[in-house]
Amino acid sequence: MKLKELVKKLKGFECDALKDKVVVHRFVTNNGYGYKEVVEDVYFDARSGEFVIVTGKEESSNWGNDAELRLEDRK
Repeated sequence: MKLKELVKKLKGFECDALKDKVVVHRFVTNNGYGYKEVVEDVYFDARSGEFVIVTGKEESSNWGNDAELRLEDRK
């Protein structure tokens, strides 16, 4: 994903109801265990040409897709 796409998606969720919500990175291991990490910082690595998201310690997490709010691109 490019920065422009990420910023567009994040701006789509910009509202009073969500402005103080925590941002996390979720992932599932090869064994099927779910984890999340709280996003703590972001920076640009000029050597690699990549934005880097810094997260805290991973913690076990279970989630379902039934309550996700997603933005749809209108073309």
